Amino acid sequence: MKPRIFALALVSAAIAGWLVFDFVSDRAPPHRFLVRLDEDASKVELALGNADGNDVIVMKGGPRHYFASPHISDASGHIRIVWANKTETNCVIGYITNGEREPHVVSVIKRVCPPIGSNV
Repeated sequence: MKPRIFALALVSAAIAGWLVFDFVSDRAPPHRFLVRLDEDASKVELALGNADGNDVIVMKGGPRHYFASPHISDASGHIRIVWANKTETNCVIGYITNGEREPHVVSVIKRVCPPIGSNV
Protein backbone atom coordinates (compact mmCIF):
# COMPACT_ATOMS: atom_id res chain seq x y z
CA MET A 1 0.00 0.00 0.00
CA LYS A 2 2.79 2.42 0.88
CA PRO A 3 4.48 2.11 -2.53
CA ARG A 4 1.21 3.13 -4.24
CA ILE A 5 0.81 6.16 -2.00
CA PHE A 6 4.44 7.13 -2.64
CA ALA A 7 3.97 6.73 -6.41
CA LEU A 8 0.77 8.78 -6.32
CA ALA A 9 2.50 11.51 -4.31
CA LEU A 10 5.46 11.50 -6.72
CA VAL A 11 3.21 11.81 -9.81
CA SER A 12 1.15 14.55 -8.13
CA ALA A 13 4.31 16.50 -7.27
CA ALA A 14 5.61 16.16 -10.84
CA ILE A 15 2.33 17.42 -12.31
CA ALA A 16 2.17 20.33 -9.86
CA GLY A 17 5.79 21.24 -10.66
CA TRP A 18 5.08 21.22 -14.39
CA LEU A 19 2.00 23.43 -13.95
CA VAL A 20 3.97 25.95 -11.88
CA PHE A 21 6.79 25.97 -14.45
CA ASP A 22 4.32 26.44 -17.30
CA PHE A 23 2.57 29.32 -15.50
CA VAL A 24 5.78 31.10 -14.48
CA SER A 25 7.46 30.82 -17.88
CA ASP A 26 4.26 31.84 -19.76
CA ARG A 27 4.96 29.26 -22.45
CA ALA A 28 2.08 29.99 -24.77
CA PRO A 29 1.74 28.27 -28.13
CA PRO A 30 2.17 30.65 -31.04
CA HIS A 31 -0.80 32.46 -32.51
CA ARG A 32 -1.13 31.69 -36.19
CA PHE A 33 -2.32 34.34 -38.62
CA LEU A 34 -3.36 33.76 -42.21
CA VAL A 35 -4.13 36.84 -44.32
CA ARG A 36 -6.04 36.39 -47.58
CA LEU A 37 -6.28 39.29 -50.01
CA ASP A 38 -8.42 39.82 -53.10
CA GLU A 39 -5.66 41.83 -54.80
CA ASP A 40 -1.87 41.75 -54.83
CA ALA A 41 0.20 43.23 -52.00
CA SER A 42 3.93 43.86 -51.91
CA LYS A 43 4.30 43.39 -48.14
CA VAL A 44 2.21 42.49 -45.09
CA GLU A 45 3.40 43.16 -41.54
CA LEU A 46 1.98 41.83 -38.29
CA ALA A 47 2.50 44.01 -35.20
CA LEU A 48 1.52 42.60 -31.82
CA GLY A 49 2.26 44.04 -28.40
CA ASN A 50 1.71 43.22 -24.76
CA ALA A 51 3.22 44.23 -21.43
CA ASP A 52 6.57 42.72 -22.53
CA GLY A 53 6.86 45.01 -25.58
CA ASN A 54 6.00 45.05 -29.27
CA ASP A 55 6.93 42.64 -32.04
CA VAL A 56 6.70 43.52 -35.73
CA ILE A 57 6.97 40.59 -38.12
CA VAL A 58 7.07 40.73 -41.90
CA MET A 59 4.62 37.99 -42.84
CA LYS A 60 5.71 35.27 -45.27
CA GLY A 61 4.00 34.44 -48.53
CA GLY A 62 2.49 36.63 -51.21
CA PRO A 63 1.12 38.19 -53.30
CA ARG A 64 -2.37 37.29 -51.98
CA HIS A 65 -1.73 34.88 -49.10
CA TYR A 66 0.49 35.67 -46.11
CA PHE A 67 1.14 33.89 -42.82
CA ALA A 68 3.00 34.28 -39.52
CA SER A 69 3.19 32.46 -36.16
CA PRO A 70 4.46 34.80 -33.43
CA HIS A 71 5.14 33.53 -29.91
CA ILE A 72 3.23 36.13 -27.94
CA SER A 73 0.25 35.85 -25.63
CA ASP A 74 -2.39 38.29 -24.44
CA ALA A 75 -1.72 40.90 -27.09
CA SER A 76 -3.28 43.42 -29.46
CA GLY A 77 -1.96 45.27 -32.48
CA HIS A 78 -2.51 45.57 -36.21
CA ILE A 79 -1.81 44.11 -39.64
CA ARG A 80 -0.29 46.57 -42.11
CA ILE A 81 -0.86 45.79 -45.77
CA VAL A 82 1.23 47.56 -48.42
CA TRP A 83 -0.57 47.12 -51.72
CA ALA A 84 1.14 46.77 -55.09
CA ASN A 85 0.45 50.46 -55.84
CA LYS A 86 2.21 51.45 -52.52
CA THR A 87 -0.98 52.53 -50.70
CA GLU A 88 -1.60 51.01 -47.27
CA THR A 89 -4.39 49.50 -45.20
CA ASN A 90 -4.18 48.88 -41.45
CA CYS A 91 -6.34 46.18 -39.87
CA VAL A 92 -6.77 46.56 -36.12
CA ILE A 93 -6.31 43.45 -33.98
CA GLY A 94 -8.26 43.61 -30.75
CA TYR A 95 -7.27 41.61 -27.71
CA ILE A 96 -6.19 38.02 -28.39
CA THR A 97 -5.30 35.42 -25.78
CA ASN A 98 -4.30 31.77 -25.42
CA GLY A 99 -6.80 29.01 -26.09
CA GLU A 100 -8.40 30.53 -29.17
CA ARG A 101 -9.30 28.81 -32.41
CA GLU A 102 -6.30 28.91 -34.67
CA PRO A 103 -5.39 30.15 -37.17
CA HIS A 104 -6.78 33.66 -37.13
CA VAL A 105 -7.96 33.90 -40.75
CA VAL A 106 -8.20 37.49 -42.00
CA SER A 107 -9.88 37.90 -45.38
CA VAL A 108 -9.46 41.45 -46.68
CA ILE A 109 -11.95 42.18 -49.45
CA LYS A 110 -11.96 45.50 -51.35
CA ARG A 111 -9.35 46.72 -48.83
CA VAL A 112 -11.83 46.39 -45.94
CA CYS A 113 -10.68 44.49 -42.85
CA PRO A 114 -12.94 42.20 -40.85
CA PRO A 115 -13.02 42.38 -37.05
CA ILE A 116 -9.98 40.60 -35.59
CA GLY A 117 -9.90 39.65 -31.94
CA SER A 118 -10.65 37.15 -29.26
CA ASN A 119 -13.21 34.53 -30.14
CA VAL A 120 -13.06 32.42 -26.98
